[in-house]
Amino acid sequence: MSALSSALSVAVLILLLLVASNEGATGGGVCTEGFMDLSLLVAKAATPVGSLADNTLAEDNEGRWILAYDTFNCSTATVTEVVLGGDIRSEYGNRNKYPRIEIWQLRQRRGSYFYQLQRIIQISLSPDNVTTNGLYRYILPTPFSVSGSNYNTYRLGVYQPEDDSSVVRLYRATASSTERVGRIMSSVINFENTKNVFMIYLKTDPPNCFQNVFTETEINTNSLSVTNVIPVTDTRAFPDIQFTCNGIITKWIIGITQSQDTSKHYPNIYLKRSSELIYALTVDASAATSSNGNVYNFTSDIEVEYGDILVINGTTNSNPMYYQQYNGPLNYELDSSNGLIPLEHNDYPLISVASQLLQLLKLHPLLLLKTLILLLQ
Repeated sequence: MSALSSALSVAVLILLLLVASNEGATGGGVCTEGFMDLSLLVAKAATPVGSLADNTLAEDNEGRWILAYDTFNCSTATVTEVVLGGDIRSEYGNRNKYPRIEIWQLRQRRGSYFYQLQRIIQISLSPDNVTTNGLYRYILPTPFSVSGSNYNTYRLGVYQPEDDSSVVRLYRATASSTERVGRIMSSVINFENTKNVFMIYLKTDPPNCFQNVFTETEINTNSLSVTNVIPVTDTRAFPDIQFTCNGIITKWIIGITQSQDTSKHYPNIYLKRSSELIYALTVDASAATSSNGNVYNFTSDIEVEYGDILVINGTTNSNPMYYQQYNGPLNYELDSSNGLIPLEHNDYPLISVASQLLQLLKLHPLLLLKTLILLLQ
């Protein structure tokens, strides 16, 4: 083999390796921002009905709860972060209230014990804080610290506004052991022994200085079960689901949780580039390259540009697209000029993509030339 052909072979191999190393298929893949992480998409497509969707703290009226025994186990510790199991909706109309973490202290006066509220931490999350994997944590703006001999007198509580007003709703799950949980009323606390406990995990510095009911992993696992998948048959745009460089979509990965009706039209995916809508894909499950359960793969070679955003076009007479209800970025509708009008919804489409950087392909001749020069020197 001549030096020239060897150099060409090496250059092509380098190019292929570079392209392959820059291909992504997750919510944070190459050239993408905001697409649902593949792990979440697979989980929601496999289990469209969340087993914990009805186990929220949000009720017709506001409520407060407290854990009787769980406390700090270090004489000096600082709470820096909260991991929570919940769903996030958009602020809309009277829906503008947030739950709170409450730190209480068990105190004694004249032989009687009572709880005194020491710290309130509002969990201010919104669709702007969407996570592509469905897991939520809240970093405390001002950490809470305990020190001294009374470190084990503090107790964890939560406050949840009424359902209609709650932007963030906390959820319960089944704990591994029975806990004593109190419902705080106006003048009394009604305690009961239960395994049905609100999902809050306090992260501390030093680590593991609070007796959490759930591990962080348990909350992360249970959090995937607090939302449902819903069918949607209208047109929605997602400025927070976009492309961040020039590239090529090599694969669309889409969750379709019910059989499609072949007598109806199929929804279409477009890219919004300025005021122009560029056709990308018709979501016909029978045209998928492959599938695994309710997850369908569609091959593609469409080019995208920096700033392109996702648009899903459906009608009342078409097959639906499937979305995780809540916990997504804010949804928008399009006006007659394809401008964006915000909706109250923040549902999350079950879509991931695999993409490649277009710049690498365009650099092909340059890569070859540089490799040739190096090898022939």
